[in-house]
Amino acid sequence: MLEIGAGTVYAGILPNRASGVASELSCMLEIARTKIWPEGINFVHAMLKSLPFADNAFDATFCDTGLLFHSVSRRKPLQRFGRVVKPGGTVALLEHVRRPISSPTV
Repeated sequence: MLEIGAGTVYAGILPNRASGVASELSCMLEIARTKIWPEGINFVHAMLKSLPFADNAFDATFCDTGLLFHSVSRRKPLQRFGRVVKPGGTVALLEHVRRPISSPTV
């Protein structure tokens, strides 16, 4: 699996058998390395617009859209996620922040 924008939100919740890559473009990668991760996770400094992985390299990829989409353009992220996932693989977009639904003004 590939986590894009690893930061620290999901550190420690992955199953112990998880393997793959936690990627981040900022100093958050150094912070993420201090958290508890499964032994099979490697850390890579990478930008979403130029992921340094081959096409179809992962069974799954995921990211926190609430955090990631604050810092990247929303135009092509799904294409970039999909490029590195094997056919039939999973692209999971997670949202950890509960946002209120706006209601009309009365």
